[in-house]
Amino acid sequence: MAAQNRPGATATRLAHIDGLRGVAILSVMLFHAYARWPDLMPFSSRYAVPPLTTGWVGVQLFFIISGFVIFMTLERSQTLAMFALQRFRRLFPAMLVATTVIVVSAPLLPERPQGTIGLFDPLAGLMFVDPKWWSLFGVDLKPVEGAFWSLFVEVQFYAVAGIAYVTLGRRGALAALIVVFALAQLATSGLLPSDSLAQRALFALTDRMGAIHYGWFIAGAALYLHARSANTTMLVLGLSSLVVSVVLATVPGSWIAGKLALASIAALFVAALFAPALQSFLAHPFWQFLGFVSYPLYLVHENMLVALTVKVGRASPWLPTAVMPFAGMIVVVVLAWLIARYGEPFVKRLIPAPARGTTASERPNTAGASDAIPA
Repeated sequence: MAAQNRPGATATRLAHIDGLRGVAILSVMLFHAYARWPDLMPFSSRYAVPPLTTGWVGVQLFFIISGFVIFMTLERSQTLAMFALQRFRRLFPAMLVATTVIVVSAPLLPERPQGTIGLFDPLAGLMFVDPKWWSLFGVDLKPVEGAFWSLFVEVQFYAVAGIAYVTLGRRGALAALIVVFALAQLATSGLLPSDSLAQRALFALTDRMGAIHYGWFIAGAALYLHARSANTTMLVLGLSSLVVSVVLATVPGSWIAGKLALASIAALFVAALFAPALQSFLAHPFWQFLGFVSYPLYLVHENMLVALTVKVGRASPWLPTAVMPFAGMIVVVVLAWLIARYGEPFVKRLIPAPARGTTASERPNTAGASDAIPA
């Protein structure tokens, strides 16, 4: 869900990866528009059927994409501080503008599913710190948008991956991430004595880290290393991580529908790496546009879209229910484009860029020469 380059600037990017971001955000937006809030919507649960009810899997697709691009960023970073600054410059500008838009518009949208925004609630998103960590210090915050939970997971993954990468190298970082993911699964597996100190401590730590989701990131990272070096071991690790993540994931609603949806997005990502026809499809301007606005759209869309749909339903009950969310979708997409096109670049210019220097790919490879990734 990181910020995007402008459309057309794909010469140095993988266009199909940006297209996958478009697929992910469309999936999540349709889920929130038609299926996430049946008790609030004018059409109730009429559209609460797959694939709308399983649109939440767009978040897992975002996680795979983030894993894919994170090692690309790390190998181009000279130091951990440079990596951290690059991530901050990617995430913070859109978050600042989006949070401002959300806070300013919230009083006009009393139909927001999350209700009113507390005075200090924006701090959670602006600092990318999960409220679960704030609660350790007696601070009760809620993010201004429920979707922010995945940003908290991503940022903590960046921190773990970055520290592991600069200290252990690529392979060591992957191994460390696998260990953290395994510990998160252990904490919820029932293998440890229930309510024992070890179980409670392990669960408290891995739950706050969002480590139970790390399998998706690991899959993306391993598949990136395969794509860059044709490393068969990384291909096997990436595919295995996807299978494990699908199998172990807890799904809301229908178990079968949820598992099929997760398997579908995993298969879509893998196919996009190897199928030229699918890559061409994802490079279509429609998907590229959605990929361009995906990050700010993810940030602003849920509460505003639901509230506007409720307003439309009240003002125009004669409309076909299927089109009631359209006005809200247009509003949030336009807002996201304005943020991506103007707001984000403006704020980004105020943040110093990391100094250019020798990149990780130009320095000796700490993971071994056989694992070198060509520039």
